[in-house]
Amino acid sequence: MVEQRGAWARVMGYNGWTGWVDPDSVAAARFKVSETGGPGGSAAAQIVITDTGDPADVELRQWNKSTVAHRQYTVSFWGRSTQALHPVDVRLIVDSTPWINTGFHVQATLTPQWQLFRLSAEALRTRSDLRLVFQLGSDTGKIWLDDIQFQEGAAGAWARSFENGLAVINPGSVAQTVTLPGVYRKLNGSQAPLFQARLDDNDLVVSGDWTKSPASFAQFGSTVYTTSGPNPLATITYQPDLITGGAYQVLAWVVPTTTQSSAVDATIRHAEGETTVTLRGHGVGGRNQELALAAAVLLDRLPEREQIIVVSLATDGTDGPTGSAGGLVDSTTARRGRAIGLDAASHLADNNSAPYLEAVGDLLVTGPTQTNVNDLVFVFVFA
Repeated sequence: MVEQRGAWARVMGYNGWTGWVDPDSVAAARFKVSETGGPGGSAAAQIVITDTGDPADVELRQWNKSTVAHRQYTVSFWGRSTQALHPVDVRLIVDSTPWINTGFHVQATLTPQWQLFRLSAEALRTRSDLRLVFQLGSDTGKIWLDDIQFQEGAAGAWARSFENGLAVINPGSVAQTVTLPGVYRKLNGSQAPLFQARLDDNDLVVSGDWTKSPASFAQFGSTVYTTSGPNPLATITYQPDLITGGAYQVLAWVVPTTTQSSAVDATIRHAEGETTVTLRGHGVGGRNQELALAAAVLLDRLPEREQIIVVSLATDGTDGPTGSAGGLVDSTTARRGRAIGLDAASHLADNNSAPYLEAVGDLLVTGPTQTNVNDLVFVFVFA
């Protein structure tokens, strides 16, 4: 067994795997092959971590991996730890600098009991200079890993039958067909999310004093935005394409330094069904006219070159206590109101959307449609 602090250590005899400790960290670890430490008494890699500061401080690596862009790959392995919960990150990393996001990143949590993990993710690049990396330095303790396999393809769906039901889990992002052994009904009531959505930095609107730079780590996606200091006027608005309603977890990778603002707020709004109106004033309008006027106020803050149209309407042709269906606004709606002495924000605060939209010619009138399928909202962005 070899003590390693800021140096390389080769795990001899375990399928070409190499242990590594970051030489610029405080981490310390020992790597060896435990001849009978695996499940069922087989040989296994054993890593003893006595000091660490970051998951990437202690790694188990294997070189010469290849991927093809937009294909699914699966890593499977047995693992356990002396800790009750020991998080492990598994990544494909380009064997060069600067680091490039390959897309393949899965996570597992080891426990004192042996577990078999099969984890799938999509590769974003076609490369043959990759290394498969187990990042183990999230905590101190002893870890055993055995029978590590990496191959193309998504892991199969998992199913477990119960007396009165069947639980099916798809561990990957590729849709899979499962043959059911009988007739089942989907659970009613509160359920786990139907899927997970991971959003990158595409389709965002940046305002204020931000500088766009290439990202050096996979956590930031392809770009990172920096500013000269904490700046409450510097904002980034994400416009993700969420395909269904529900609760979403927002993760913001922010490194507060002298050049990166730590005062960052992220807001994601998703609407389905019909909107509601909070009554504050005494004006006339409806929920769709209110939404359209609120959009006009926001669009007024964008540069004039931004060509965006927002349409919000009730499909039955009647929006609230009015004879209008909704509104059709663009980035000039507020400006056209000012030209005739009307302030869009004041009318919005008074819930007086209908007179304003009518005055500027943006009121949408269809008449009764004899149908009702909730409200419709359209956003058109012209390049």
